[in-house]
Amino acid sequence: PTTTMLQEKSLMRWIVFIACAYCSAWSPSATISTNTRPADEYTTAAAIKLINENVLRLPFDVSTKSWTQLVPLIGRGQDISVRWDDPRQGARELASICFNDDEKKQSTVVDQLERYFQCYQSLAQDFNPSFDAFKTRLVTSRGSVGGKCPRWHYDHVPLRWIQSLVGPGCDYVLSEAGVDRSLLNNANSVSEKLNNDMVNPNEANVEKGRPGEAVVLLGLQGCDRPAIHKSPKLQPFQGRVLNIYSQ
Repeated sequence: PTTTMLQEKSLMRWIVFIACAYCSAWSPSATISTNTRPADEYTTAAAIKLINENVLRLPFDVSTKSWTQLVPLIGRGQDISVRWDDPRQGARELASICFNDDEKKQSTVVDQLERYFQCYQSLAQDFNPSFDAFKTRLVTSRGSVGGKCPRWHYDHVPLRWIQSLVGPGCDYVLSEAGVDRSLLNNANSVSEKLNNDMVNPNEANVEKGRPGEAVVLLGLQGCDRPAIHKSPKLQPFQGRVLNIYSQ
């Protein structure tokens, strides 16, 4: 579906989705809060604006320290994949793989993961009701190997959720003034730095995802102008845990 088609769909679930995300962000713990912000803060105009920008920014509170225990001492860490159609089941499976038989650690993250899974499922199915199965990747790393996609690019998927549970989130562009889309996804012709400077010479229009923040990016299968993003620059020994969803 194009952006225009998305606008023609009912926006109520988008509004509820955004409200729930901000509600969770303000929660003092990893569990789901029942507190809500005033409903009139979520307008149709705001939802359309988010769709048109191809980026949905959702702050969450990642209060548990369990995720930091997954950061490797050295090396490349882990790349764990789970496929799911039920948020609770998927959250339990991912927590079980991450923390093996440690039920105490699993219990600290299951509710949190389920909340993220529910949000993404709701958003993805509003985007396309036929989406009934999803994939989660949880990637742990330390140092520069955590920046797996250092060039400006867009994804070839309908939409993707990128959230850093430890360390910085992804870099992404909201304002495309001065951006040269013809040079995107340019893997090898010029150096990484030169390519990035040519694609986007204006650092002022770069948004940087914060720890805990989820960024939902529309890809080429979801719109005509997919969201532009890349991995952040990481310090030599900086730890990172990425939580990534797609179809």
